[in-house]
Amino acid sequence: MRTISYSEWKKKRATGLSSRARLGLSRQASKRPRDERERSLISEIDRARFLRLQDSGRLVRTSPRHYKIDTSISV
Repeated sequence: MRTISYSEWKKKRATGLSSRARLGLSRQASKRPRDERERSLISEIDRARFLRLQDSGRLVRTSPRHYKIDTSISV
């Protein structure tokens, strides 16, 4: 099995991240087409998460179309 030096890996990873930030590159969303079932499941999961956060009081409405998750409240 190959051994990896954690400090070298961390140093290499840090330079890659700063290079991406400097160039203005960001992670792209998946462009894979989704079937109807997958889209509906993702929508259900998102809605359930939204309602759970709203019921717990962690979801703060900042404007009519914007919300913020309050991390200072523990559940």
